[in-house]
Amino acid sequence: MDGVLSPLLRKWRFFVIKKYITKNVLDYGCGIGLLPRYITDLSSYIGVDISLKDLEVAQKNNPSHLFITPEKLNKDLRFDSIVSLAVIEYINDLQDFFRNLEKKLTPTGCIVITSPHPTSQLVRNILIKLKLLGREGDQNRLWLPTKGDLQTIAYQADLELLEYKRFMFGLNQVWVFGKKQKSHDNIL
Repeated sequence: MDGVLSPLLRKWRFFVIKKYITKNVLDYGCGIGLLPRYITDLSSYIGVDISLKDLEVAQKNNPSHLFITPEKLNKDLRFDSIVSLAVIEYINDLQDFFRNLEKKLTPTGCIVITSPHPTSQLVRNILIKLKLLGREGDQNRLWLPTKGDLQTIAYQADLELLEYKRFMFGLNQVWVFGKKQKSHDNIL
């Protein structure tokens, strides 16, 4: 159940990431498919989630887009933008997660990830008690990463951090990763 502020904070998150979204988009952890509502100029969009119930709602609300489980995603598809919003904190194997996303990314594409910042937990708990935020997912959250946590793991998957910033008064954070650029220093 959403809290009073949840819809506003969701819009804020979409506003922050909009400038990174181009052409064809993979929304990894799409939930009920809200991204196409807020970013409407998408060339193509595929939403992926593990919840069949959420995928059903997403498809009903967005009949012109495709919503599927991860195992049904065509392994040969490549995307200019891969988005994973408020999902990373639920992923068990982050190295595998980043390796898989890197394989799906075009050479000039980017991966956009958002997550609450670790310092936000006290404020989140207060807002939840006041029913200003919903509890969605809090009980299943494995961790809240820092800038350096994801930067290190992504680097091992041949990704480099292009941009990082905190937003929502520092309570949330966004990472933008791209493929590591090959060095031409060794060419004779």
